Amino acid sequence: MTDHNAWRPSILIAEDDPTIGELLVLALTRAGFLPRLATDGRQALADLTRTAPDLLLLDIGLPEMDGLAVLGILRPSSDLPILVMTARHSEADVQQALRLGADDYITKPFEMPVLIRRVQRLLSRRRSAGSATVPLSENGDPSSLA
Repeated sequence: MTDHNAWRPSILIAEDDPTIGELLVLALTRAGFLPRLATDGRQALADLTRTAPDLLLLDIGLPEMDGLAVLGILRPSSDLPILVMTARHSEADVQQALRLGADDYITKPFEMPVLIRRVQRLLSRRRSAGSATVPLSENGDPSSLA
C-alpha cells in the first residue's frame, strides 16, 4: 500500500498532442509521479517557474514556442533534468537537443516502460548529485524502497 504522505517526484510534461499527453499523465501517475501537462512552449516555461517540477518531459514540436527554444531558455539557468521526447529522429536533431542541454532523448513512438525507466534514471542521477529527488523502485513506488 502506498503511503500518501510520501514525497512523489513531480514531472512537467510539455506535449501538445492530447492523446499522448493523457497517456503520459496516466502512466506517470501509475508509476508514482505527480505529472502536470503543458500544451505549448510558453505554458511550459510559465509552469516551470510556478511549480518547480523535479523533471521536464519536453516535446520538440510544440506550438507557440518549440521545445528547442524552451530548452535554450531554460538550460543556462537551471539544472532541471530534461528528457526530450519527439518524433524527430535524425542525428542532427538529437545532437542539437543534447548540445542545448537535454539530459536524454527518446523518439516517438516509444514503449512507456522504457520512458518510465529513463525518468527514474534521471531522477536517481539528480539525487546522487545532491538534490532532493528520490529514486523509485522497479515498480515506480518510492515507498517500497525501505
